[in-house]
Amino acid sequence: MKWKMLWLVKSDPLKVLVLSGLAFYIAFIPHLDYPYPIHIDEWVHLSFTKGLMAEGSLDIVEPFTGDPIRLENRLEFGFQLPLGIFQRITGIDWNAIFRYSPSLVFMVTVFFVYLFARKEGYGWQAALLACLVPTSVRILGPAFLVPVALGLVFLPLMLYLAFNCRKWWSYLLLFVFTGFLISMHGPSIISIVIILLPYIVMNSRNELGHSLKTASALFLPFLLVLPFAFEVVSTLFQSLVTRKLPIGDSYIPQLLSDYGYLPIILAFIGVIGLTLRGGIKNISLVSGLVLLLGMLALFQVFGFGIDSIYLRGLLFGTLLMGVLGGAGLREIGTLRLPEKIVARLRFPVLTKYLGTGLCIIIIGFTLAIAIPARLNESYYHTIDQTDYDAFVWIRDNIGEEYGRAIVDPWKATAFTAITGKHVYTRTHLGPTAIGAQTQHFLRDGSADTELLRENQLSIVYTRLYDGQQNMEFGSANPDLVEVKRNIYLLKK
Repeated sequence: MKWKMLWLVKSDPLKVLVLSGLAFYIAFIPHLDYPYPIHIDEWVHLSFTKGLMAEGSLDIVEPFTGDPIRLENRLEFGFQLPLGIFQRITGIDWNAIFRYSPSLVFMVTVFFVYLFARKEGYGWQAALLACLVPTSVRILGPAFLVPVALGLVFLPLMLYLAFNCRKWWSYLLLFVFTGFLISMHGPSIISIVIILLPYIVMNSRNELGHSLKTASALFLPFLLVLPFAFEVVSTLFQSLVTRKLPIGDSYIPQLLSDYGYLPIILAFIGVIGLTLRGGIKNISLVSGLVLLLGMLALFQVFGFGIDSIYLRGLLFGTLLMGVLGGAGLREIGTLRLPEKIVARLRFPVLTKYLGTGLCIIIIGFTLAIAIPARLNESYYHTIDQTDYDAFVWIRDNIGEEYGRAIVDPWKATAFTAITGKHVYTRTHLGPTAIGAQTQHFLRDGSADTELLRENQLSIVYTRLYDGQQNMEFGSANPDLVEVKRNIYLLKK
């Protein structure tokens, strides 16, 4: 019985189960006390998804304004359409999907990291550090239901296929995954290709056929979609070779701080350990990280690159650092004292399990720092319970003849996602002049009927967020009829 318990403690299945729970919890932290989508991008995807499912076609109007959709806004339909199909089949409430799915997706990511790294000899160690991929409102992350969070799943999966499989079906899977990621999230597949590129090049000397097939599986989907997306590709290429000045704030120092300095040190040890061990797989992993970080540094320092790839590439960089950090943890676990020192010591357990003891201490300190840091991370909320209930009431009780609303721009994206109705303006990338005009209109008691009629606005929601608290502004405008608290309709 004792040996069975000891085997269970040492076994990988138990470690993977614990790490899966850790991954779920860390991704769930922003949702602990908030039942709705958090990031504004989540509300955007919910709006597009509902529009796709309502029309049953990719040919839909922009859900917030009713205008035709620009081509660049169609580039993530590969994420939105499967999401809508999943919800339609299962019938799961949208709030539950956006609250729990990020944690479930992150569990899958960590499990795939384990599968990939186990083949290289440091499976659970890499999975542990992969759990620490950070989430922030600027660069997103695994705690949000957004395309890049799903894109992270494919990094360890495609690394595993490229490193270990030589069958026709593995190249087909790489081709399919690449095509899917192109339709879902371009920055994800570009980051993965950058990481895989050193392996393709280095391995061509020993396995030219495998390298050519892998490269074909990765690059052929881009050529197939080029005729349909030439305008977008040409714009991105122009952006790639055009220097951007002034360069925005650097997110790298903050990201590294959020990720944790101990995991970074472990990744550095892993880089050294894999380099000393040698081998194409080891060296190409290190080179992939160097190449990706070099690309990110090029954008930050000199302004060359694409900002979306920079921001999302940071997440792929931290995930790969987690893999290499697992290799570093393995190197520490193999540490043993020199025989001369062992002979003088009277503590055989200490000498035998030195590396294991150091690993336990490092893991303890890492989690003791990382979990509170993630609990203290600040996340904004676009709406609260009162707003949600009001929007649901509008959805269920106000007909299609009232199709466009003026709402606090901060809440407007969620308003459309819940009600399906268009809005006058919304906050997305930052404050705008029309947004300031909207806030002034609501603060002024919604008295400007001319503004409403000129812009075909028939619904007014008067609850406003000032950056610190929600405030309610009634209206004495005789052209408006109050149908529920904070909800007014324009008289026909």
